[in-house]
Amino acid sequence: MKPSAANFRTLFIRTGLALSVCAAVLVGAVQHARAVDAFALLQKGDGSIHVDAARDLYLEKVRIKSHGIDFMNGCQKAKMNKHKRLPISSVPVIRYKGYTIVGSPYQSVPIKTGKNNNPVYFKRLKGALDIIEKYTPDSFDAISKTMKQKNGYIIIDNMCPSDGGLAFAAFVPRKAPEHFVVMVSSTLLLVPDLFNDYDIASQLIHEMEGHAVDFYRRGTTDETNAFTQQARFAERVGDKKFRDVNNRAVNLRTKVKLKLSTTGTYVESK
Repeated sequence: MKPSAANFRTLFIRTGLALSVCAAVLVGAVQHARAVDAFALLQKGDGSIHVDAARDLYLEKVRIKSHGIDFMNGCQKAKMNKHKRLPISSVPVIRYKGYTIVGSPYQSVPIKTGKNNNPVYFKRLKGALDIIEKYTPDSFDAISKTMKQKNGYIIIDNMCPSDGGLAFAAFVPRKAPEHFVVMVSSTLLLVPDLFNDYDIASQLIHEMEGHAVDFYRRGTTDETNAFTQQARFAERVGDKKFRDVNNRAVNLRTKVKLKLSTTGTYVESK
């Protein structure tokens, strides 16, 4: 049976886990010449890059290895190819209000497979960024400034349920040259009846302000801070706006109080 929105809803109810929790990812200095060249192309604004350059920017050859609960490698465990390429030679790139978003060179999994969903990805991410700018302009500016200073960009990663949960986003700081990647789950963007633009914005706040900005200010990827920033955002927006109850301030404040967070640390390995 192919995964569907109904299947995911059943998974959430059955596990009772805070599945919007996302992984803070610490990585090493591995880098390829093509990725360096590809990143230079991103600075030119809207356009496209060669599909092989996009694959490097998507960390295709990098395994995100976790200790503890493994949210990051669910597709491999499910024997689903998260890197099955689309029949395209170039990948679209957009710069939206100072944020760089790199389209996906891959077919989506585990839902809406075999399709080029980049137009949907871009539309929903733009909607989420507009919400952040409207309700928390201070956060929007701080994130934009950090992305510019540290060469940040957003990608859409295929993430499959693993160990009873599903990662929706992750932050990846890299070296040589210094830049960072914010990975957003294709599932988060492709199931609007479960996750609306406010839910997507909440995940972006968690990763981009709660982890990325904090990492470059203090050198940490503390989950408590990320949940605190999410809760602050939710309080500005209002809990009724979120479709996923995990993104509501009342639940996020409980996570902070009880110190409920993703267990383990995440590292890059060959």
